[in-house]
Amino acid sequence: RHLQNCVKTKPNNVVFRHLTSLKGNIREMTFEALGEKVRKCAQALISAGIQQFDKVCIAGAGSPTWAIAYLGVMSAGAIPCALYANDASSSILDAARRCGARAVLTSQERLVALFVSSLCELPDLALVVMWDDEGVKAGKLPLKSADAGAAGGPWKGAFRWHELMEKEAAPDVRNLHAQRGSLIRPGVCAAIVLTPGSSGRPKAVMLSHDNCSWT
Repeated sequence: RHLQNCVKTKPNNVVFRHLTSLKGNIREMTFEALGEKVRKCAQALISAGIQQFDKVCIAGAGSPTWAIAYLGVMSAGAIPCALYANDASSSILDAARRCGARAVLTSQERLVALFVSSLCELPDLALVVMWDDEGVKAGKLPLKSADAGAAGGPWKGAFRWHELMEKEAAPDVRNLHAQRGSLIRPGVCAAIVLTPGSSGRPKAVMLSHDNCSWT
C-alpha cells in the first residue's frame, strides 16, 4: 500500500538508480515503472499457480529485480523468504526445505541447477525462475532433474524472468490479485527472514506487514 501511494502521489520520482556492467550505464526506475513491474510479477506468479501464503524463496544479487521479485511475491499474497545466495548448496537447500518453498526466484544458474536436481528433497517446489539484470543471457536453463527420466522428459517448472513477465494476466487473475491485496493487513505474515546462523543452524523468523511498515 505504501508503494501504491507513492505510485499515485509521485509517479515520476526516481526510486532506483542501477549501475549496469554493460558499459557502466546507469539505469533509472520511477515509482510508476516499479509499481507496474511489481503488478506484473504478482499476477504472473498467481497465473503460475502460487497461492496465498505460499513460500517463495529469493536468492540472488541485490538489484532492482530482487526488489521487484520481493514486492511482487508480497503483492501476490505469498510470503517471500530471502536466502543467502553464496551459502553452501546444502545450507540453501536446507533453508528452502524448512520454508516449504513453493517457488524459487534467483539470479544464478547454479541455483537453478541445484534446485531442479533436488526436486525429490523439495516436494512442494513447482516453479523456478531465473532473472538476468543485464538482459544478455538466453537459451535453455540447466535442467538436470533426477526425476526427469521417470517423468518421461525434462521438468517443465523452470523459466527465465522474461518468460514469466511477458504475458498479460487474464481477467480472473487480475481480480484474484485485487482480492489478495485487500487481505494484506497488520498482523498477517508478510515475509520470512533467516538469521545468519553464525552460532548454529539459521532460524526462520516471521515478519508481519506492520513489522515491515514500521521498519
